[in-house]
Amino acid sequence: DNARTPMQWSAAPGAGFTAGTPWLQINKNHSFINAEADRTDPNGIFAFYQKAIALKKESNVLLYGDFTELYAKGRLYVFAREYEGRKLVAVCSFDKRSRPLPVPVTGKVLLSNYPGETAPTAPLRPWEYRLIEV
Repeated sequence: DNARTPMQWSAAPGAGFTAGTPWLQINKNHSFINAEADRTDPNGIFAFYQKAIALKKESNVLLYGDFTELYAKGRLYVFAREYEGRKLVAVCSFDKRSRPLPVPVTGKVLLSNYPGETAPTAPLRPWEYRLIEV
């Protein structure tokens, strides 16, 4: 039942989940992997989703664009959204290894789950997501 360990809310005793004894053991990494720490990390999951949601709210391409699957094989998936002459390409790697980009895409990276600048044509890093404005 390791898939349902208690939520790690903070570095506090009991991971901020409970003051009692939980049914399943709390992961020992809760002191540094927890929701409270992630909310203050500018490169964390919370910050990534804030950026993604803001981008979706302001982008008619993401809201209304036509969907086209460009590549779906193994652990790589690439799709495009197009609307009123604008095109965005999403590149998704579900692999624990780096992989070459499966289709040629040039443009500007609008969003990535890795920090820092990323060239749109660079190899995909493990578990990477890239949204590219073509």
